[in-house]
Amino acid sequence: MGACKVGKQVNGLLDPEAHAIVKQDRDRRRSKAGINFDYAPSLTQSVLSNKLVDVALVGTRTQDMVESSVEIGRNENDRIDIEQLWNHYEQPKTSA
Repeated sequence: MGACKVGKQVNGLLDPEAHAIVKQDRDRRRSKAGINFDYAPSLTQSVLSNKLVDVALVGTRTQDMVESSVEIGRNENDRIDIEQLWNHYEQPKTSA
């Protein structure tokens, strides 16, 4: 596992130079693993599909990431119907 030097924070966010280093490291690891799909939006939508979830905490490092996370949260079109998902699988039979 590689190490990445993270720079100072500005207003709670990484400075642009440090963000670029973090992004390069993330992209390098994804490329090495053969991953070219950003799972974050799908995973966030999956969590927010659960009606028992009011808040999903999403890690962010930059203002762009914050804005992207807000947009993902506002998009209800990509959420799944949890009840339909649960009913898709056969329910266990109970003995009477």
